Amino acid sequence: MRLFQIRSRHDHNILFEGRFPSFRRALEHAVTSRISLESADLRHANLLNACLDDAQLQDADFSYANLTGANLSEAMLSGCRFTQAQLYNTCLAYADLRGADFAHASFGATDVTGANLSGCRFAGLSCFTLDFTGARAMQDCSYESPDGQKTPLSFPPVVIRGFHQELVILMDQCVHIGHKVLDIRQGLDALRPAAQTSRIQR
Repeated sequence: MRLFQIRSRHDHNILFEGRFPSFRRALEHAVTSRISLESADLRHANLLNACLDDAQLQDADFSYANLTGANLSEAMLSGCRFTQAQLYNTCLAYADLRGADFAHASFGATDVTGANLSGCRFAGLSCFTLDFTGARAMQDCSYESPDGQKTPLSFPPVVIRGFHQELVILMDQCVHIGHKVLDIRQGLDALRPAAQTSRIQR
């Protein structure tokens, strides 16, 4: 058994410590013990298949963490950082994710059913694999393109694959064609040739 410590990302104070087989087990024990882990520094943590449902992890930093298969259902995760985290098959159902930063996180079969995504920041096309229609709320979300342009994402986007050479995403006020951002009119004009080619091929 090793001594593991969970520290605050702001002042590095110890939030929890104990001897466990792994850091994941230490974190799971702290969560089941109902210990507040607000602002925990969890960067680069290997939390594969971790059971963290109902955790108190507001403002925690999960940057570069492996959360593949983790259960974070009903967790308090407002203000968390998930920058470049792996979130494949992760359960975020009914979690409070208000103001979370998902810049360049990797998604796949990620469950956000009933989650509050209001004010979240997204960057990277992987986020468009999410089923936003199941989220409880997503007001004031934004998507940041590779050139730094931020566009509103307050409604579930329409994602079209196979119609154009690149991924087409219809958002609140614009159209993303791959990494290119166009306003609605420009976007529809750009898609017309692909639509005509599709009709001819039929």
